[in-house]
Amino acid sequence: MSRMSWAHIAVICGLVFAFSSVRAAWAAPTGPTVAGGEHPWLNWSGYLVDGGPHETYTVPDGRVLVITTVIADNCRSLIIQKDEERVFNAPANASLCFNTNAFIQGRAHLVFESGAVMGLYGSGSASYYVEGYLAHQ
Repeated sequence: MSRMSWAHIAVICGLVFAFSSVRAAWAAPTGPTVAGGEHPWLNWSGYLVDGGPHETYTVPDGRVLVITTVIADNCRSLIIQKDEERVFNAPANASLCFNTNAFIQGRAHLVFESGAVMGLYGSGSASYYVEGYLAHQ
């Protein structure tokens, strides 16, 4: 075989290997997904129905939950609650709708203590996504 043929075979083998090692990824509204490690990351999504609060996560004993990202498609109606008390009110902080907001960029640092219930409330219906991590108390 010529040198050019071996080069073609090497390129084809490399491409086959590269494409066979790529995994597929799907996004779906599910309960919390936890990544391992000392400070595991959590993320979950869902749908708020117009009306009442939606309990999304209860912080386990001995941990704190640090929320870094909250994104909603109807951001002006979103309220973040800690044990049924408002801690972030998007209608009063309409900046939640802009890309410069720390919640959208994943730079927020909203802490929920051990045993606290993190909830979302929407004065209108909205799809949402929440991300954060658990740290030791």
